[in-house]
Amino acid sequence: EAIKKIADENELIIIEDACHAHGARYASGEKVGSCSYSDMTVFSFHPLKNMTTAEGGMITTNDPELYERLLMLRTHGITKDNSGFTAHHEDYYYEMQVLGYNYRLNDLQCALGISQLAKLDRFLEKREDIAKEYNTAFMEMEDRVILPPDSQGNHSRHLYVLQLRNGMRDQVFRHLRDQGIGVQVHYIPVYLFPYYKQMGYREGLCPHGEEYFERAISLPMHTLLERPDRERVIDEFSKALKLCSCKSGK
Repeated sequence: EAIKKIADENELIIIEDACHAHGARYASGEKVGSCSYSDMTVFSFHPLKNMTTAEGGMITTNDPELYERLLMLRTHGITKDNSGFTAHHEDYYYEMQVLGYNYRLNDLQCALGISQLAKLDRFLEKREDIAKEYNTAFMEMEDRVILPPDSQGNHSRHLYVLQLRNGMRDQVFRHLRDQGIGVQVHYIPVYLFPYYKQMGYREGLCPHGEEYFERAISLPMHTLLERPDRERVIDEFSKALKLCSCKSGK
């Protein structure tokens, strides 16, 4: 809401990145993607997202002009709408009016996406159950871990990210991977990659982001994670914390 106010005052366009937020709601109750606060909202349907079309994504908007522009841009800049033609011809005629792209989902991907969308609420309920189970278990470890922040709306729970207070993230990560638990780190600050370093970006640019990265670890979060698997994740994570703390003498 605060960003929307600034945008309106300065005649700015808001493009909202909701690639991890399928089915989530704002605290006010509106669903993410309804464009209540943004002009366009972007979703990803990569296989690791909460719902998938195998690859690709979607843009939502309530603005008719932006909608028509997006339709044109996704199809090589071509329009078949004769109301906007610069010349009049027979029915076979179409125009390429801007330099566009080949950004269409195919019919098979759309069919998969529609079937996934019908299951999304069930997916979100399962993810919320897993997050609650994790939160309950890890509350007892708050002297060593930082839990994910509470959500003011309905969270999509795409990821479950903890932060470790004791500087033992990499040791905990290795222990869990050695036990066959698929932990990950989300995310490495983008300017630390070689492509950006060659442009002159250096460590220390965003100290809070770098501190977060050094402490963050993502635990398994997906709809096929059943209770025995969750309990094993919690048990091994607790063991890893104790083991690493003992090794460091803390």
